[in-house]
Amino acid sequence: MCDAALDRFEACLDESGQDWGASVGYESPTDHANACETFAWELRELGQGDSCAARRATFADGTCDDYYDAWEVE
Repeated sequence: MCDAALDRFEACLDESGQDWGASVGYESPTDHANACETFAWELRELGQGDSCAARRATFADGTCDDYYDAWEVE
């Protein structure tokens, strides 16, 4: 999931003309990856690992709006 999320986020940055930094919420690709891995670990611990698979599909095939919507708390 996190590889697909990073790819989609980087594409969204390119699309919007933004760069990594505090204004986008992540200082670097590593910062994004660390946050995503922590989130994925929390989902697994809570028994919600299946939501990672659903997000992976969204990140791989979705739009930037889909990317941001996928992170909303359910």
